[in-house]
Amino acid sequence: MTSTERAVTSQSQPRPRSQPQAQSRSQPHSQSQAQSECQFQTLSRRRRRWRPAARSRAAYACWLLEEAVAAAFAVPVDDVRAPSRSRADVALARQCAMYLANVALGANCDKVGRLFHRDRKTVSYACRRVELLRDDPVVDRLLDMLEEVCIDLARAVLQPRVPQ
Repeated sequence: MTSTERAVTSQSQPRPRSQPQAQSRSQPHSQSQAQSECQFQTLSRRRRRWRPAARSRAAYACWLLEEAVAAAFAVPVDDVRAPSRSRADVALARQCAMYLANVALGANCDKVGRLFHRDRKTVSYACRRVELLRDDPVVDRLLDMLEEVCIDLARAVLQPRVPQ
């Protein structure tokens, strides 16, 4: 058999591939396999922001504001705090939270951007968009209620503590 004949026969006949055998769920995993799966699941999870330090009152007020807005819009608070863009309802809740932080907490766009881990231009866009949405009476009532709640939160959290 010449080399060209070997090349033609090797191309026409597929080579058998070694298929990895799938482990059934009833078989116990070794400890190293379980650790590697756990590490993979940990890495594949979405990063989320943790509760801020107690020394930062503005960050704590913003954290509480995110909780209130997520409850009002019926979206998971972890999705509101997620670093990535997501569904439209979550994005609207996040934009309303940034707007309320700007209005109720009296923070400028740069500070709100730092608190929400966003750019100041993103905060400015969110404020403009929410202002346009306030033409709808349902949204306006919801934002009025949230604004009152956030102002009360800001008073409770941001006022200086008097030692007793």
